[in-house]
Amino acid sequence: MTNGNGVAVNADDIYVEILSSLHAHQAIITALSFTEPRILSSLQFRISERKFREMLEIVKPSITSPPFNYIINYIENNYKGQLQHLLNDKTVKTSLESLRTLLK
Repeated sequence: MTNGNGVAVNADDIYVEILSSLHAHQAIITALSFTEPRILSSLQFRISERKFREMLEIVKPSITSPPFNYIINYIENNYKGQLQHLLNDKTVKTSLESLRTLLK
């Protein structure tokens, strides 16, 4: 997702390869990484937001669980705010509460 200052162009292909090879559980954890304060904070930067969206596109095929796909699709297609404010969105909050029971 970068540190907000730029992209490590030489490492980009490696990151894509790693993300593409994640199994379903790892892909879910990656997609929901925005729930971590450090990740959420980095989403204030446009470049980090763009890379996060790219990351979702890469890991999405590995995720077969409908509830997890729902939240990813919501973020990709319906969420209109800045990603750093995802946890303030009512739909995201409700979905995450439902998902917490599945993650245990």
